[in-house]
Amino acid sequence: MDDWTVVIQTSEAPAELALAKSARLVCRAGIGHARRHAGDLAPTLSGLMRAEGIEASQIKTIVVARGPGGYTGLRVGLASALAIHLLTRARLIAVPTLEAVAYQSPPGWRQVLVVADALRGRAFFQAFSRCDEAWLPASGLDLVVWEELPCRSLIFPAGRWAGPGLNRMLSSGLVFPDQDCGISNPRGVTVEGLLQAAKCRIGRGVTDDPEEVDILYGQPSSAEEQWKKLHPAS
Repeated sequence: MDDWTVVIQTSEAPAELALAKSARLVCRAGIGHARRHAGDLAPTLSGLMRAEGIEASQIKTIVVARGPGGYTGLRVGLASALAIHLLTRARLIAVPTLEAVAYQSPPGWRQVLVVADALRGRAFFQAFSRCDEAWLPASGLDLVVWEELPCRSLIFPAGRWAGPGLNRMLSSGLVFPDQDCGISNPRGVTVEGLLQAAKCRIGRGVTDDPEEVDILYGQPSSAEEQWKKLHPAS
């Protein structure tokens, strides 16, 4: 019996769902707007499974983007992954989205500086270094104002910039003129990046406990920030 993997990318638009076998993507489908992910994901997955003749018992791994990303999309993606786990008892791999972007880097890159828009004038930043086939964190996940990002080039002089926030950096003149930078994937995380990251995590024996895993939002939500303004003593 063939073992299949479900890959869920709802951290950013365009959201996508895919099926893979033996770490190779077999089919994929787009999912609707973030507010409709919950209604679109289940029938989309059912359609892909019917097209490939897959039974639920053949799903052995679920890969999902953990964040940072859109709050609603992340919640729907993880909730869907947990529901599939309850049905199939498949192992769960929740991949941080910036890590998945690192896995989309060209083969010759040894260090990558991933940046993504966190909105409200801020950016997510994390550095990764290649170790054999794996991309391992070289820094923590930081939430910074955009103007701080060029300083990270001084900390990681061999790093090459990538990620969905790079276009904004370039258009704002925030990258040093002599910085060796490139766009590995201008639209951010892909199901290919998630699948490759999950493959390396499994190879290192890293899986996630479905009872403990949560999204990695990276910052307070708008509602939480509003609550703090209204209740400063809380």
